[in-house]
Amino acid sequence: MDIARRPRQSDLSAMPDTSLGAMPDTSARGRVMKDYRINIFWSDEDGSYVADIPDLTYCSAFGETPREALETLEEAGAAWLESARAEGKPIPTASYRPVIYEAAH
Repeated sequence: MDIARRPRQSDLSAMPDTSLGAMPDTSARGRVMKDYRINIFWSDEDGSYVADIPDLTYCSAFGETPREALETLEEAGAAWLESARAEGKPIPTASYRPVIYEAAH
């Protein structure tokens, strides 16, 4: 029986702080992603980390580490936005706004 590797604290501490909240400003393929909430979690079923952007339907990625899942998700998110724009589909606004943003306005 294969035993999936459990997350180690060193995996989690290697992630950039922004990976736990909103997606960092990232320019990829001429598109900018800003303020999209992401989730990164360990999946026993998949035997890997999964990262997703809830506001972008079906936009998710896998990785052996949280960082790898995040990096792959950034590419997937850029491709998702590029495809939606090319097809004339609406780009969802980010639904997650940290309380600190509300206090600033």
